[in-house]
Amino acid sequence: MISERNKYILAILGFLAIAAITGYYISHSPALNILTLPSITTPEDLPDTYVNHANITSYNLNGSPKYRMTSAQITHYPGEKDAEVHKPLVFIFQEQGNPWQIQAQKGWVTSDGERVKLEENVVISRQASAQNTYSQLESEQLFIWPKQEYAESDKAVKITTEDTIVNAIGFEADLYEQQYRLLTQVKVKHLIGKKE
Repeated sequence: MISERNKYILAILGFLAIAAITGYYISHSPALNILTLPSITTPEDLPDTYVNHANITSYNLNGSPKYRMTSAQITHYPGEKDAEVHKPLVFIFQEQGNPWQIQAQKGWVTSDGERVKLEENVVISRQASAQNTYSQLESEQLFIWPKQEYAESDKAVKITTEDTIVNAIGFEADLYEQQYRLLTQVKVKHLIGKKE
């Protein structure tokens, strides 16, 4: 059985893959060339590349969806390393049970996928099913470094499961070592008798 800590790590790992795919898509997609304006004629306060209603899906070897990211808009500005992702919503599909869902109001992804920053109402959740329990992580900001397999935040974090609520300030996740650490002011509340 996968521990709650490892469930969050798996969710973040899935997002790392989506970030890398998005970065590659932004810098290499022929579809984006149509929307790219010559930088010589584009003022710095106007985007040089944008995609409305983006929907990026990655498939596994048997043809089933592995990850899916939708975004209201992906925007890149001249001279910027990062592309803005507006209202990203990521689904990480599992072999059994419900998919993980990651959402935020906005985010930034570097063109090489080196770093991802999510802000405003960042939520990583998985609804309960016969194969998995409910769990949700909430924060106002999350940084992810895909190649280093590392994620962190210095903001408040709230982790809710079917029987506990954990609050803390700051967390770190070493995804390679599968170590997940809450930094300060950790408070745990057990929800005895709250299960439906």
